[in-house]
Amino acid sequence: RVLGNLKAVGGDGSSLVTEAQRAQNAAEEASAEAAENPAILSLATNVFLDFLGASKLSKKEHLPLIDESDPDFLKKLPPIITDETRQISQERFYWSKTLKESTHNHDALMRMVRHAKSFSNTYVAGSQQLVNLISLPDLTSKFATKFEYLRRISRGRGKQELTSAGGEQTVGKMNNRRKGKFEARVRKFTALPEGDSYKTNGYAQALYMNLMSDDEDTFREDGTLNEEYYTSCSAVWESQRLREFKAYLDKRPDTIHKSKQPIPREKGPAKEKPIPKTLSFKGRVQRWMVDETWWEDVGKAEYDLPLYVADNGKAWGEEDDPEEVMEKAKTLGEEKKKRKLDNGGKASGRSGKKRK
Repeated sequence: RVLGNLKAVGGDGSSLVTEAQRAQNAAEEASAEAAENPAILSLATNVFLDFLGASKLSKKEHLPLIDESDPDFLKKLPPIITDETRQISQERFYWSKTLKESTHNHDALMRMVRHAKSFSNTYVAGSQQLVNLISLPDLTSKFATKFEYLRRISRGRGKQELTSAGGEQTVGKMNNRRKGKFEARVRKFTALPEGDSYKTNGYAQALYMNLMSDDEDTFREDGTLNEEYYTSCSAVWESQRLREFKAYLDKRPDTIHKSKQPIPREKGPAKEKPIPKTLSFKGRVQRWMVDETWWEDVGKAEYDLPLYVADNGKAWGEEDDPEEVMEKAKTLGEEKKKRKLDNGGKASGRSGKKRK
């Protein structure tokens, strides 16, 4: 089992990942973890305030607009004062357009991201070391999320819009619905009596927000919106065991007042959705969660990689947890590197003799 896992990670005859692969994986994991630090949210907020020349961003009237009647409007924007080496102007956005729909919006956001990458300490004291760990794509993702939030504000929509039925099925709306379902399942799992067959560390591995299924709007036969419940669509790759566990929790009584409980869900058709790639073992799909028939139909090659699917670990009776397997691979890699250095940089076999 251990050797199989090491081979899945990739490598040479010793079934080890290359130094470059290990370094890349470590950098990606560090970037993802650093990007979740609350300081990065503060950084994005402060950079938007600076570049928009605003003191607040909580209401529609706080967001400056582009004067489309003036062809030179963008050229006349005042400078910001954080960079003494060159003049950097404020930015404005077309709030009605997404980053994909507007090249201007995309380019303006990227200028802000790159500025934040270089001058983060100006906005959040002591944040530069943290920002240095974050890749440009990960930092851009945080700024893009903030931009989408401001777009909602520009349309005059409050917090209720994030979860209520109707309107555009945005990523933000789906994530907020997913959060409500996730929190309810955690409450119900915690309330399960001791000895319940589902109250185990193994099943607890499925209680991460990124593993919750999508909740879509429900429509009546006449085409009108039904606001009484959502339609929950599991991913096509989910195993029967995983679906039964989720269904079991959903049928359990919630522990909070009914007025605070999430909108009920009705089971819908399975949805074509890829297995999510995660840089942390927390929330990573495990093998017991994946339907064996799906593996056969789709083929393992694309998703049978450690960043997509981890082995089940000790909670399911296996010898090692995935984290331990990865640590063993790292240790073996370091030993191999040391042997190579001891032999003057030349590869050697297990006997220590130089290969011809």
